[in-house]
Amino acid sequence: MSRITVACVDMAGTTVADDGTVLEAFAAAVSGELAVVGDTPSDIESGRRAGAAIVAGVLTGASTRADLEQAGAPLILDTIADILPHINSVAG
Repeated sequence: MSRITVACVDMAGTTVADDGTVLEAFAAAVSGELAVVGDTPSDIESGRRAGAAIVAGVLTGASTRADLEQAGAPLILDTIADILPHINSVAG
């Protein structure tokens, strides 16, 4: 049975440069079993840098679809609940 870790972090007011504790937490998980969902370009960059199996932007925060696309989000969700089918496909 596969397992996947979902990282949900509120880092309001921080940047990728100063979120080292978040990246350390990501590194502690096996990157192929990690999903990162965020609502800012910084969240997307953190997930990509961590090598997460799933990196998704979610449109429930301040960032627009264009912001998340420009940050390189490979997946953009309307709500956090929309991540479930993607997790199931990776965890298979």
